Amino acid sequence: MVSIPYAGMHHARSSLQLGVFAWACLAQLTVVLAYQKMIVLQPSNFQPSTMDQRPALFGRPPAGSTLTGTVVYGSFDNKLGCDRMNGSDWGDVNRNVIVAMFDRDPNGCHFVAKALNAQAAGAKAVIIADNNANPSARLPFMGDDGQGRQVFIPTIVIRKADAQAIKDALASAPGSVTVQILWDKPTLNTTVRWDFWSSSNDPSFETFGSSFHEAIVALGPFAVMTPWFVTIPGSGSGGALQGPICTNKNRYCVADPRRLSAGGQLDGLSVLQENLRRSCMWTAGLLGPPADAQMVYFSYIRKFYSMCASGPESYWNETCSYNVMHSLGVMVKPTQQCVTASGALGPDVDSDNTVFETMINSNTVLDSIVLPLLVVNDAPFLGSLDCPSPVSLTRCAPLNFICSGYLPDRAPPTCSNIDCPVLQTKDQCGVCGGNNACKKSSGISVGTVVGVLVAVVAVLLIAGFVWQRRQRAKMKRELDAILAAYMPMAENGNAPSSSSSRPVAPRDSRDTGDDDEDRLI
Repeated sequence: MVSIPYAGMHHARSSLQLGVFAWACLAQLTVVLAYQKMIVLQPSNFQPSTMDQRPALFGRPPAGSTLTGTVVYGSFDNKLGCDRMNGSDWGDVNRNVIVAMFDRDPNGCHFVAKALNAQAAGAKAVIIADNNANPSARLPFMGDDGQGRQVFIPTIVIRKADAQAIKDALASAPGSVTVQILWDKPTLNTTVRWDFWSSSNDPSFETFGSSFHEAIVALGPFAVMTPWFVTIPGSGSGGALQGPICTNKNRYCVADPRRLSAGGQLDGLSVLQENLRRSCMWTAGLLGPPADAQMVYFSYIRKFYSMCASGPESYWNETCSYNVMHSLGVMVKPTQQCVTASGALGPDVDSDNTVFETMINSNTVLDSIVLPLLVVNDAPFLGSLDCPSPVSLTRCAPLNFICSGYLPDRAPPTCSNIDCPVLQTKDQCGVCGGNNACKKSSGISVGTVVGVLVAVVAVLLIAGFVWQRRQRAKMKRELDAILAAYMPMAENGNAPSSSSSRPVAPRDSRDTGDDDEDRLI
């Protein structure tokens, strides 16, 4: 169990007083974190039932879930887990859920190699038996060797004495030990707050800060971040570190500054100065709501590493840093005032820095210098921070962990977008980021069909109207023709034949009766 300070106040910060006040408040707020734990279920009388353990800094532990499995100690002569194996190597035990246990050997293979071999053989989790017999010694941190992104199963290390007790039980009855591993889940809330512990010289922070920018855009105002920077007490503050990785008479040091070999241009002082600038930028230089501050902060990280981490003139210096801030709209003057007010930095400076004192106190409680560390709603993320672009829930375990902190009906849309990258959605054709091409390829849309139908009906109505008029005209012409043909016959129907010489009496114009045909001379 560890505790670290939590900072949730990073709205509008426009003055030196606000920045200093923020750091004063940060030093007083703490939250309690509970890591995963492992319990021995069988044998029922096994002691201790709950074991001291430490998770690996790689793999993808299932947040908020439980894994129960049968422990198998290596396979035949492969007790270190450094050789490849298959499912048959586990022996005649319940193979539904195998938890493989291997020995730690400084001269053996890396922790990641053990996990990959066990994973390939079907194991669902890996237990590493420490080789240090001192019960009060700190358990080792199992870091990533660069291949950790291939590990999907959880890995933990337990104390040598506890591991030996499990080995003894398995020696007498193979398959008799059943363990349960439980993982914390972030406390559910409408808004997720997450703390990120790292250092500006940490390559993983550089990679994570650049790639996770897409997730920040997708999460929007529903996830509130607080950045923290690891500061290790040196020999001037009761620690053991000293030399070029430290400053202020060895008061403040950085962990493993991997860029020290870059032509001798970068040392612990340069890293701590950049950490300080970023801390003050966050507390005093960023305006607006948290979501906007996060966007600017991650934009700064990307731009800093592209502009200020190469070239002898701009390499890791404050001028380049402040120029980047200015280009992003950061309030540079309050940031500079915060840096100055926190205390001077330099190899020969014999005084404290208030910001780094806060960081040291926090890091002492963390009991850890192997970072970065992501904490979501008071629960630590235990696994790889690898988050390759394009970012998605299936490819980015940190994003998945953040999404697990929302109440079921309050999560942002990106947390339910399982199949597509965070900044894309499926179109009507089921294509992520598509443009409904399948609909367009048919050449016919709903609107087109409706338009065609209306046009057809209109044409039919007009054609029917024209046909009807033509038919009426035709019938009239035919009737007129018939009448024209029979009218002469009606007029001359009773005339004598051509051989008769009898004259016809003329019609009296005064006679208007219907018996004209009988009025003859």
